[in-house]
Amino acid sequence: MGGGRLVTLPTHYPLSAVVGADDAKLALTLAALDPAIGGVLLRGEKGSAKSTLARGLAAVLPGGARFVELPVGATEDRLVGSLDLAEALTGGGSGG
Repeated sequence: MGGGRLVTLPTHYPLSAVVGADDAKLALTLAALDPAIGGVLLRGEKGSAKSTLARGLAAVLPGGARFVELPVGATEDRLVGSLDLAEALTGGGSGG
């Protein structure tokens, strides 16, 4: 048919477009401004825009911040790795 304009949609739903989640938006914004807060746990019913809010925040953060989804019950060792016990016992690491 032709004559139409190609419109590129944003890859993420804008954070500011989510309605009715002011407390969650505030918590995410504060955690982004002050990492000493230690993070935000978003809890709610399925479909309450939890992931949309987090992805929307990641999209506006500088430095190409990434959004990472973790399974329920993920432990810190699954997130950052675990101790190499053999390496620690043989003294192969650089200790002080």
